[in-house]
Amino acid sequence: MPLSPLEIALACIAIFAGSFVQGSIGFGMALAAGPILVLLDPTLVPAPLLTAGVAVTSVVAVRERRGLDLTALRYGLPGLIAGSIAGATVLVSAPSDRLPAVFGILVLLAVGLSLAGLKAAPSPRNVLLATLLAGFMGTTASIPGPPLALLYQSAGAQRLRGTLAPLLLTSDLVSLTTLRVAGRFGAPEMTLGLILIPAALVGVVAARWGAQRLPAEGVRYAVLGLSSLSALAAIARGLS
Repeated sequence: MPLSPLEIALACIAIFAGSFVQGSIGFGMALAAGPILVLLDPTLVPAPLLTAGVAVTSVVAVRERRGLDLTALRYGLPGLIAGSIAGATVLVSAPSDRLPAVFGILVLLAVGLSLAGLKAAPSPRNVLLATLLAGFMGTTASIPGPPLALLYQSAGAQRLRGTLAPLLLTSDLVSLTTLRVAGRFGAPEMTLGLILIPAALVGVVAARWGAQRLPAEGVRYAVLGLSSLSALAAIARGLS
């Protein structure tokens, strides 16, 4: 069933808020917007959300290119590809009426990773492990950011945003490719994604102001709290 104008408006508001957060602190778009989108209509996740994410991460990658860590790209690409393939396999085999619950569980896992406070060094091995998990979570639930953010949480804001943006962009593109092969990214999903892109771009442009003025930790904890509540609601919906 097509989305109503009200549902589209609410989805765009969620995307705007999520892209504003990601542009400000380096990640968090899917954590903020994803649970709300899946409650509006599960077809908005993962492919349409990933499509909007490509627009956001492209802008941030160009804007924050001076903070890029090339080691992360060198060792991260194989992990993203392998994790995305594994995620697509799970997504295809999972019952469609249980996907909201799967999504909610994955969001809670991502929140837990973000709150864990682990300070793993961004070594080649850790980059590979983080990108494996990021690829899996990106393909199944559009939330690749937290595993990657853990590695760079102490690296400084510019390096965090500059490194995560191309990794997240790569993850989004790999996930969309695997979803296409798996039959989960066709014309309907692409249309929904294109509808969401303008709101995503407005949010990431506005985030240039937010990156300079908003307290990153305060925004981060607000996003994680909202995401946890939304994830619990998605789990309840999927199990009902």
